[in-house]
Amino acid sequence: MKFAIAKTAQECQLRGVRVEIEKVDTTTRAVTLTDADGKVLRIERGQTYGSDINVLIPQPFDVEERWLVKYEIDGVEIKKFFDSDYNAQSHAEKLDRDHSIKAERTHVKVQVDDTAKELADTEIPL
Repeated sequence: MKFAIAKTAQECQLRGVRVEIEKVDTTTRAVTLTDADGKVLRIERGQTYGSDINVLIPQPFDVEERWLVKYEIDGVEIKKFFDSDYNAQSHAEKLDRDHSIKAERTHVKVQVDDTAKELADTEIPL
């Protein structure tokens, strides 16, 4: 069988499979295949020159314990997660003390990915 380089996802016609081609400038970075059942396979170029391609399969998110502080400002519900009960309680007390806002504090288990872990440390001003 002879093969040609596919330049667009539309050229990749596989029955029941959605093909996405991720490009950076004109270079193909990765190809993601999704079947009719939602199963995903991703093939991407290695991170360094001369490295092999990587075939990636989905992995479950990590489950971690967090403390959720939930409150409302002008009818908009705000949710903020904390790594410790101490920090969650301090935040709730500050809301009450500085702004007379009553907050609900709850212990929860959440699924997180690496992006969420980086964002968890981002401070959002009140």
